[in-house]
Amino acid sequence: MLLRGAIGFAIGLACWLGLRAPYHEVIAKLASPMLKTLEPAVTWVRPVGDRITIDRSDLPRQVEIDVRIFTFNTILLFTLFAANRRTFSRRNLGFFALSLVVLAVTQAVAVVAGAESLFSQGFGAWSDEHYSALASDVSLVIAQGYMLVGGYAIVFALWWMTRE
Repeated sequence: MLLRGAIGFAIGLACWLGLRAPYHEVIAKLASPMLKTLEPAVTWVRPVGDRITIDRSDLPRQVEIDVRIFTFNTILLFTLFAANRRTFSRRNLGFFALSLVVLAVTQAVAVVAGAESLFSQGFGAWSDEHYSALASDVSLVIAQGYMLVGGYAIVFALWWMTRE
């Protein structure tokens, strides 16, 4: 189990590093309609290197979020599923693929929360005028909570619910 987990970690790390550009594109595509629903002034969301850049028509500058802080838990997902007894069984690989989709959606939600947190706190008087203290606190709690606990918790929950 330990060896399978270590191999899964190595594969997960290689995939996370090697495929991050197309994966960040997926996360940006998932986050874009969510952000445009919450913030009609958002004109585009796109990956630029390891960041997702968000442009709003009502702000003087673009907002950039380092997307790696929300996607690193993909490595943990690889590790846990590789550590399962029957790593290459159809069931394990199917649940891994499904878990990866669910994880990508949660990562996009975390990116949206991170953007909302920046909008509500990063522009001084403009932020105070457009966001309540509650909205500011909620977006910060969601973004920080995902980075500190939620990102790990979702991966462990996905693995736990599907393990053999």
